[in-house]
Amino acid sequence: MDTVYNGFMALLSFCVVAAILWYGIRFLKAQTELTELKIDKIKREIDILDKEKHNTPL
Repeated sequence: MDTVYNGFMALLSFCVVAAILWYGIRFLKAQTELTELKIDKIKREIDILDKEKHNTPL
């Protein structure tokens, strides 16, 4: 009976670790996508400012 309990606890521990890793990977992927969107937005703002800078007479 002790072997069954130990096996069950090992399986449960494995499932918990797998779930934590899965959610961690999903979180990091979402953060990466968010960072890429922010970088793209900043690049567009820089392009707009450069165009405005070149269009103003000196």
